[in-house]
Amino acid sequence: MVYKILIRYFFVVVGAVALSVGSFLLGKTYQFVEFSVRTQGVVVEHIKAHRGYAVTPLVEFHSDSGEKIRFQAGAASSPPAFDIGEKVLVIYPYHQPDNANIDSFRTLWVGPLVPFFLGICFFTVGILAVRFMQ
Repeated sequence: MVYKILIRYFFVVVGAVALSVGSFLLGKTYQFVEFSVRTQGVVVEHIKAHRGYAVTPLVEFHSDSGEKIRFQAGAASSPPAFDIGEKVLVIYPYHQPDNANIDSFRTLWVGPLVPFFLGICFFTVGILAVRFMQ
């Protein structure tokens, strides 16, 4: 009997934590997008991820000051999400071109949305279990 109560509240707590983390990450991503500069870059190379067959794109662009910047996008995929030579939209904070990322839904928003939606699922299951399984 006690384990059923613990399991129900476990889902509520895990859901609340995941929702909090997801909300925080969504807020940080929103601020990054809102206060950043966009420019065009080119995928110059694929770098193999630390394991498996996935690769991350190495992107080159010129900042507003004319400085040539190269960065490795954070999202690895197999097959590659971007082809070598493909032009991509790059986003970076105005005075921090080294903190750049590819401006796409996948590279910016999927990471924060995963814990947010998992939190919604866990929290909902926990609330329903508490409410209806008494």
